[in-house]
Amino acid sequence: LVSSYLKFRLMEDAQKVFDELPERDDSVLWNALVIGYSQNFRFEDALRVFSKMREEGVSLSNHTVTGVLSACTVLADLDNGRSIHGLAVKTGSDSDIVVSNALIDMYGKSKCLEEAISIFEAMYERDIFTWNSVLCVHDYCGDHDG
Repeated sequence: LVSSYLKFRLMEDAQKVFDELPERDDSVLWNALVIGYSQNFRFEDALRVFSKMREEGVSLSNHTVTGVLSACTVLADLDNGRSIHGLAVKTGSDSDIVVSNALIDMYGKSKCLEEAISIFEAMYERDIFTWNSVLCVHDYCGDHDG
């Protein structure tokens, strides 16, 4: 039922059903809720649910990490983004190409060129989004020769 509400962007209904569940240890539902909020531009809510998810010890997916990094990017919440980066390193999510791309984007839009480039250089795999992100980071940070 939660997934159906999320599919139709009925976030309040999804949250209400989720809150009424007797057992909320299903990481798939938590992850879906975080991602749903992020995809619906409700970034503060995505971070709120993510924080509660962490308090309850629910395991993360790479998609969840990407969703909350996007929220941090939009909200210009570099401190929280750095914490999530640390969590991604601990869980190994930082080796995922999509998570790495989200980290590059977050650091770049925060004008943290060195951090963005460090992530880029540590990547084993790169795709078109990686290269575009790095080019945008250089441009955004005013490094047109990078």
